[in-house]
Amino acid sequence: MRNSGHPSAYTAYLGTSEFCGGCHAYSNQNGVKIADTYAEWKRSRYAKQGIGCQSCHMPGGQGRNSNEGPVRPRVANHSFSLDMITAARPNAAMLALTGARRAGSDTLRVVATATNAGWGHALPTGNDQNIALIRIRVTKTDGTIVWENDPFTEWNVSVFGLILADELGNWPADTWNAVKTVRDRRIQAGGSARVRYDIPLSGAKGALQVEAQLLYRRSKPMTTTAYGLNEDVYGAERTLAQAHLRVP
Repeated sequence: MRNSGHPSAYTAYLGTSEFCGGCHAYSNQNGVKIADTYAEWKRSRYAKQGIGCQSCHMPGGQGRNSNEGPVRPRVANHSFSLDMITAARPNAAMLALTGARRAGSDTLRVVATATNAGWGHALPTGNDQNIALIRIRVTKTDGTIVWENDPFTEWNVSVFGLILADELGNWPADTWNAVKTVRDRRIQAGGSARVRYDIPLSGAKGALQVEAQLLYRRSKPMTTTAYGLNEDVYGAERTLAQAHLRVP
């Protein structure tokens, strides 16, 4: 194909996941692997089935490839959002609850299972700022709150993501000052994570309701505060899945 400025040609490479991997896999200046999205996809069943990144992330529609180009029935669009993805694949992330009062104890044991059922890579993926978390609440039948968690006081339980440490061992650290990985708690494609809560009931009687949400946010709270990031954008918690449980 030729145009007035220079010759051009079609290359099928632009439609492969290998092309995406050029940007979506990188380490920081200390050699700490931060994003590994391409390898996460490569290890998944989607790679084996020939389902590439563009299938979900560049669905496209009618439009032009350039201002002077013709209107085409499908032009790939990389301006996707989490809302677009969750709308297209509403069950890509799932959450389930099981639980019962513990015999001889004034506690309720609840197990939450978060499943990456339809993401073609880990949940979450990309930069270490991207995290998923579980918020869980126990109430009486009249709505009175018996107990609720604070995910950011239990990083090894309710937060899923890449947990990094700085040179002093402080964690969670950010991309730019991380020297090692404390733990990679991202849920891999097709995988699940089970977490347990032993909830004090403080003498609460009668039936109880347990409500839980699996949420996604683009920045850790301390990073949002430290750098004055837009809370509506980086601190917003978007629902990926939710679950309910009634305990007699």
